Amino acid sequence: MGTLALPSELILLLSSFMQNESDINSLCQVCRRLYKVLNPCLYQRNAGDSSSALLWAINQGNEATARMAMAEGADIGISDSLGRGLLSLASKGGFKSMVEMLLATKQAGINSKDCRGSTPLYWATAYGHEAIVQRLLETGEAYVDSKDLDERASLSYAAMLGNENILKLLVEFGNADVNSKDRDGRTPLSYAAMFGHEAAVKYLIESAKVDVDSKDDMSYTPLCLASWKGHQAVVKCLIEIGRADVDLEDFKYRTPPLCLAAAEGHNDVVKYLIETHEGSVDLAEFKGRTPLSLAAERGHEAVVKCLIETGKVNLNSEDSEGRTPLLKAAALGHEAVVRRLLRSAAVDSNLQDSEGRTPLSCAAQLGHEGVVKLLIETGTVHLDMQDLEGRTPLSWAAQQGHEGVVKLLIETGNVRVGMQDLEGRTALSWAVEEDYGEVVRLLTDAC
Repeated sequence: MGTLALPSELILLLSSFMQNESDINSLCQVCRRLYKVLNPCLYQRNAGDSSSALLWAINQGNEATARMAMAEGADIGISDSLGRGLLSLASKGGFKSMVEMLLATKQAGINSKDCRGSTPLYWATAYGHEAIVQRLLETGEAYVDSKDLDERASLSYAAMLGNENILKLLVEFGNADVNSKDRDGRTPLSYAAMFGHEAAVKYLIESAKVDVDSKDDMSYTPLCLASWKGHQAVVKCLIEIGRADVDLEDFKYRTPPLCLAAAEGHNDVVKYLIETHEGSVDLAEFKGRTPLSLAAERGHEAVVKCLIETGKVNLNSEDSEGRTPLLKAAALGHEAVVRRLLRSAAVDSNLQDSEGRTPLSCAAQLGHEGVVKLLIETGTVHLDMQDLEGRTPLSWAAQQGHEGVVKLLIETGNVRVGMQDLEGRTALSWAVEEDYGEVVRLLTDAC
């Protein structure tokens, strides 16, 4: 008698001696009769072993398979390799009917956390599944302010993504803490501002009564973050609707919004902050760098021009290391910025930093020929000014082998080639020691 002719009871008995699910599964695929007889058995075996069928079904959104697995006793508490439970997976996938099915069991773990500390509410929020967020909140059991390992709640993720509808649900239906801070000290408003979500920022300010000037661990406020990222519309919203503090003078790690916008070259934000704010455009950050200094250091010529044209900036402001905007631009080879600064008679091209270095000295050491030429052409730079080590621009250029710079300096006819530093070394001795043959020749000819 063939296997297919056996009574169903005997077929089930035979399957009970099969050790692997794969063997039963193979029989199920032989014909419809064996499928009908053995499929429940297959689900029962799977439920007893791993409940992987239920996990697969939830991941794929296959409701029929999920219901079959659950009916045969699959473990509803199962999770994937990342610790995500069934409700988290269904919420992540946007499978509302499966969410309903799991909630109906009363065993789904609505506040269960995975390896990252994320709950089903987080996954629904992160993937923008508004209907599922609402359904989870409707249970009255979802802890809306639950935080993950970054100490970040779902509201912050909604703000980060700019999902205004989910924001409203979490705030108005879930009564979420609108000023909740994460590990970095950032609030939902901080994230909405940083990512440029104007509508979300406006909603949080007008409807949620947030702390507009809340500071993160670096003392950055939402206005700072929006200025840093160049989101002009958000900057405008925070100032005009939220009345955000622009100067931040009392902060330990003070970095005014204007400094952040200038450093990143966001000219439109810089212009707006200047036009709408009566405070000082020279307000420095905690290292003493003004907006002009930061813009010059980063090579943002348009921002430098904008700041100079206010007529309110100190062109020779010094940071905590005594470096001026001109020195910073010169040291980094920003020719356009150097040219722009030198157009002003108020710029002192000979100011020294805390190490006695001048703009010319720094440019010479780093081989910025174009900058060196611009400085020489002013006719006001001291070509032989020594730093605290007694080194001159020529000495630095020679040591580094910058032939073009050495030539420019010698051709002025106003440098003393034989000047010695505090160790008694000359430009020539530096070039000889470093074996820069052409530089040696130029200096020897000039002696």
